[in-house]
Amino acid sequence: MNAHHVAIKSTDIEASIAFWSLFNYTLATKFRSGSARCAWLEKGEGGSEGRVEILEVPPLSGGVNGGSFRSGESRAVDLSLLQNERILGLNHVAVDLTSLGGSLTEALDLVNRTSVERFGLAFKVLSSPRQQMIGRKVWEVCYVEDNTGAVVELLNEAGEMEEGMGSEVRW
Repeated sequence: MNAHHVAIKSTDIEASIAFWSLFNYTLATKFRSGSARCAWLEKGEGGSEGRVEILEVPPLSGGVNGGSFRSGESRAVDLSLLQNERILGLNHVAVDLTSLGGSLTEALDLVNRTSVERFGLAFKVLSSPRQQMIGRKVWEVCYVEDNTGAVVELLNEAGEMEEGMGSEVRW
């Protein structure tokens, strides 16, 4: 069994479709789920490299709508919430940019330039690229905010430690 897709709530479905196009996700279909407008995005043949479902929800009351890719507005994201053990459920979505080549900083710059060219807007970078060991693999990671305020982790494989180099963590 494999994970099938990730579903993301958005206040602007068209802007979310545009955001995910930056990572080569294409619109497969639009549909309704109850009263919600939804979009199914795929990467690779039949979604073989990933699937994203976008569900459009109304803006929150009080005028805080989570941001808008078109207007450039953005809600504040508290990154400490990502480490808050009391908040359960989906934490963030991660996109592997290793196939773009180079460092994560270079890949982020490339995708950001594409965003500015297509939409006239740059990413909101929540944390600068840093290295993270996961097992023997060394990853460069950073966090950005999508067009409606959802946190997206960007990753780039930076290398692999040799066997016995202290990569085993004991809890």
